[in-house]
Amino acid sequence: MERALRPYVLRRANSITCGFSDEPKRSRRRTGQVSQCSRSDVDWACKVVPDERSALETEIVRLQGENGTLKKELLARGLPVPGVPSPSGAKPGEPDLKLPSDAEVDKVISFLEKVWRRLIEMGRSVQKDVEKKN
Repeated sequence: MERALRPYVLRRANSITCGFSDEPKRSRRRTGQVSQCSRSDVDWACKVVPDERSALETEIVRLQGENGTLKKELLARGLPVPGVPSPSGAKPGEPDLKLPSDAEVDKVISFLEKVWRRLIEMGRSVQKDVEKKN
């Protein structure tokens, strides 16, 4: 007859042991090192689980360095770097965007106001002509 596995957590001064009654896992508080524990004929035996985190962190650092080197090479050749805006903000081959001055904007608004007023006046004139004919 199989016995039921019960989850548990044991907190100690330097580690936390948790899992099920057949193969618990132990974690060291200071280092974060994880061990897989199993029961032998005499006592419990815990084996350190390989730490994938340090391998991943090492690979991230290596890739960041390689990425930095490649970006420097692109800049040295005058090529655009993905994800980094060029100094002028425009892409190579595109003209720089020059925004109009306040005076130019005021001039355009004044022109549009004159056109609008003339259009309204033309509409009133047409309306008067239609009313005279009726």
